[in-house]
Amino acid sequence: MLKPDPSERLTLAEQLRLLVSQGVPEEDAKTRLGKVFRLKEIIYRANYAMSYENASINWETGQVSVRRLSRRPFTPDPDSAGVVCPFPRESAIPTLG
Repeated sequence: MLKPDPSERLTLAEQLRLLVSQGVPEEDAKTRLGKVFRLKEIIYRANYAMSYENASINWETGQVSVRRLSRRPFTPDPDSAGVVCPFPRESAIPTLG
């Protein structure tokens, strides 16, 4: 299992690989990372002053395209400590029942 260095900066693709290596199912990791990125729950660099709601994430490269952004795709990254925060241990996740 990979152990992230809290000072390391990871692309979205690297975050996905890290979470999958920790046992998070790939589709769950993509869904959660996409939500965290689009809602800006973690501050990523580059941080543009626009909504990322309709952003398209390439999970192979970690690049993001935003239609309203006239620039080419960019590769955002947070520090690795922020990546694990939205992924509580399974025992901490409440179940509906």
